[in-house]
Amino acid sequence: MPSRGYATGERRCGVCVCGKADRARKNAENELHDATSHISEINMTVSSLTSDRKRMETDIHAMQRDLDDAVSSRRAAEDRADKLALDFGRAQVRQLHTGRLTLC
Repeated sequence: MPSRGYATGERRCGVCVCGKADRARKNAENELHDATSHISEINMTVSSLTSDRKRMETDIHAMQRDLDDAVSSRRAAEDRADKLALDFGRAQVRQLHTGRLTLC
């Protein structure tokens, strides 16, 4: 009979080991699922941030073009103002000369 008790104890231990192995496998599967979900969330975040970055880069390029246009317009306006100031100064000088000539 002692051999029968040994076999029963061995079976119990085998069942115990199998149960522990099943629990370990289930825990590993759960951890894998959690890790996969976390990676998926990170990938979605990276995708969203990449999209935002591209949109912002496009906006920055558009703002840079607008700024370049504004600077160009300001320079053109300054050039026109300088030319008008010169023309006005010349007109005043002519007027002074013609006024003197007619006085004499």
